[in-house]
Amino acid sequence: MKKIAVNTVKAFLKEHKREDAYTQTFTMGDSSFEVAFHTALTVSEKTTFINRVISGCFDSTGKFRPEYVSPMLRATIMQMCTNLPPLTLKNETDDEGAAALDLNGMNELYLALNLDAVQNEGYQAMLGEMVALCTQAIDWKKGCTLSGNTTENALRDLIVALTTKVDSLNVSDLMQFAGDLSVATKGLDEGGILQGLLKLHEGKKE
Repeated sequence: MKKIAVNTVKAFLKEHKREDAYTQTFTMGDSSFEVAFHTALTVSEKTTFINRVISGCFDSTGKFRPEYVSPMLRATIMQMCTNLPPLTLKNETDDEGAAALDLNGMNELYLALNLDAVQNEGYQAMLGEMVALCTQAIDWKKGCTLSGNTTENALRDLIVALTTKVDSLNVSDLMQFAGDLSVATKGLDEGGILQGLLKLHEGKKE
């Protein structure tokens, strides 16, 4: 099968390139201002977008904060997809020393401008895609956190049960085994973890 020339493909892409910009005018009393919108994001920009949203939806311990999902989505849309300036909190900084984002203010601005209803097909398609991708990423991280906690709790309960019933087990060795297993047994139930621990213990005795 004969390959199509690269120049032919590039020419085709150039001719069918999607518009990446849209401008909408908003009125404010007797004056008005224009907001420029991106209507498409690159793969790397999508990654940055998702990471920003995720970073605000979970605290430092990995606990999910559902009340942050919509505000983080809206703030990230305005930061990455419009020319609107970020609103910041006075005399407050984030973990990196930059001015802390006024999440409530950004959320109110988004709603006041009604950016969900921007009349542009490309923008709406991008918005729908990013909401779906962020939802998938949040569900994935919630699942990972739950799996990690389940495994950790199962190991702890198992150690207590085994050391209570079997006097010959060395607690220090068992804790070492549990540490080794905590990485390798992500998602296993108690039965799977028990089998792994017992095999490691038998190997240690040999």
